[in-house]
Amino acid sequence: MRKLISRLAVVFAGACAAVAVLSMSGCEESGADSLSVTPRYVAIDPNITTFELNVVGGTKALSFPLEWSVANSSLGRIVSNSGAWAVYSRTATHGVNTVTVRDQYGAEV
Repeated sequence: MRKLISRLAVVFAGACAAVAVLSMSGCEESGADSLSVTPRYVAIDPNITTFELNVVGGTKALSFPLEWSVANSSLGRIVSNSGAWAVYSRTATHGVNTVTVRDQYGAEV
């Protein structure tokens, strides 16, 4: 809950007064309310080195540009991205890596 409150504070800080943040009223918010990436899980065949990822917003539009990152760059990295698409390239043959994408209002997955 504390993490959610701090994220909400970051989202609204630039657009609303502190009182509005606490009451969550009187402030128009932009950006996606949630993000979803497909495919969600990928098992990479030894012969495959890259695959595409696509992100969609919840009930609101995505806020571009998106920021893509990987948890462990020694296992793979984002080699290109455009709009809602990114290409992940693996650099190691074994391991589990997490890709994160965030829009300009802080919604992430």
